[in-house]
Amino acid sequence: MKNKEFILVELLAAIVILAIISVITIPMIWNVIEKIKEKTLKQSVNRLVEEAIQYQIMEYINFYLMKIFMIASYYLLGDVMIGVLLRDSDDKYTLNKEIKNVISIYHKSFLAIYPSSLEEFKQLTKLCDGFILQGGKDYTKLEIEMIRYLYENNIPTLGICLGMQMMSVMNGTIELIVNNSHQSKEKYVHEIIINENSKLYSILKQKKIWVNSRHIERITSTSLDIVAYALDGTIEAVEDQNKKFFIGVQWHPESIMDENSIKIF
Repeated sequence: MKNKEFILVELLAAIVILAIISVITIPMIWNVIEKIKEKTLKQSVNRLVEEAIQYQIMEYINFYLMKIFMIASYYLLGDVMIGVLLRDSDDKYTLNKEIKNVISIYHKSFLAIYPSSLEEFKQLTKLCDGFILQGGKDYTKLEIEMIRYLYENNIPTLGICLGMQMMSVMNGTIELIVNNSHQSKEKYVHEIIINENSKLYSILKQKKIWVNSRHIERITSTSLDIVAYALDGTIEAVEDQNKKFFIGVQWHPESIMDENSIKIF
């Protein structure tokens, strides 16, 4: 659990930033809109510009409102804060609803974040007790740098699907596979075999479990410990046993939520 005084400072900072945006920035932007209109631009162009600026304003306001709400709930409840890296999908930052629901089940607070720089991310890690790396289709260089920072600073991290691949790609490679058996909407798709000397096994207490599968890529090598395979040889879980908790799984436990998924979360 983080220092409450630090959390309160972050909360006040977020409120001040939102106030600055609301009181100063918005009127300035509207002034710019009026000046654009004065230059006799066509009405349709004016409308498009105005709507684009309105959308950007709301994006900033929603971001800081969410930050205020999450930090305030953490400060008041004195609970665990889970950081979730948002996925950049079609130019929008998204949060997997199933992951959000899982965190809610355990009555924990979460902070949905997508920092613009590594330095900003380092500051945000001070608010969080651990991180979840969501699944997705692609990753950025910044995300790899952020994950490396989590790893080097021994911050508890759970990677899911692409999240596991990003953890592994710090020193490994990713290969595109064409295998329909690993792309299915079914709840259970195939079995995996877990190394009995792994931290994952110590959590699940099972050598074999059934999992779902929705990935189109797989890792072929990594400096992390490979601790689970599918029957076709696909790497299904990685970890570093020397860390508090640094585990990545190729499947989506948040979509299954069976006994094994509950243990992982």
